[in-house]
Amino acid sequence: MESTINVSELRRRLLKLLGEGKADLYPFETEKSYPHILQRIVDFWRSPELDAYFENLLTTERNDRQGFPEKVLIELFRLSNLHADYGLSKSAGAWEDSPDPDLSRRL
Repeated sequence: MESTINVSELRRRLLKLLGEGKADLYPFETEKSYPHILQRIVDFWRSPELDAYFENLLTTERNDRQGFPEKVLIELFRLSNLHADYGLSKSAGAWEDSPDPDLSRRL
């Protein structure tokens, strides 16, 4: 039996984890369309596993995936960048080889 995701509780927890001044990074579109992803983000916050999870979400070698809507992709990308700044994993992140290294600053 699938458990129900308490989105209100996840929102409260993630806003607390993001900290003061970062509420604008809260992923409302992700919450609405992909609450199971929001659950994993909250569960893995401040762990190296989240960097790997973001990399898996944001990159693929499969051609049969449709991808996320643009708003969701931007939310996930911003959270991924914030989390990568914590320096918890050895990987520099999914976007380290981007031809435009300042792209994340403009999104």
